[in-house]
Amino acid sequence: MRWLAWFLEDKPGPVGKLQVDAPEPEDQRPPKKWMVWATILLGIGCWEVGLLWVVAQWPWLRVSQGLLKVGSLSLYVWISYRLSARPDLSNLGWWGGLLDNPFRSSDNVNRWLLYLQLLLVPGKLMAYSFVMGWIIFNHMIKKTHQ
Repeated sequence: MRWLAWFLEDKPGPVGKLQVDAPEPEDQRPPKKWMVWATILLGIGCWEVGLLWVVAQWPWLRVSQGLLKVGSLSLYVWISYRLSARPDLSNLGWWGGLLDNPFRSSDNVNRWLLYLQLLLVPGKLMAYSFVMGWIIFNHMIKKTHQ
């Protein structure tokens, strides 16, 4: 049935975006303090789980393999921070995305953007926790030196 989507879709539906260094939406309200602290703690927790996974395997790894895994985790966090996937949720298929629309191929693009967005969430949490933690740390240091 997948070939039906290519031949029968005369006008493609709306498709989301995949951007690098996407600007933050201007109409968005700033987060509350508890959200900032929750994000910092959750991101640090994700980072620690990743590092504990590497450390748990360390006795069987060589140093180069361990450094490769830590480097891969750091690369994932960096890519998650820079890459932004925004699917158009109005075109995900039938019944809110539960069923694939066999007559549209554009909903498949949005579905893959949604999967990519979900895959990048832990890395974004880790990256945002480091950025916000660094900003808070610098603010506290400046406040103590005054």
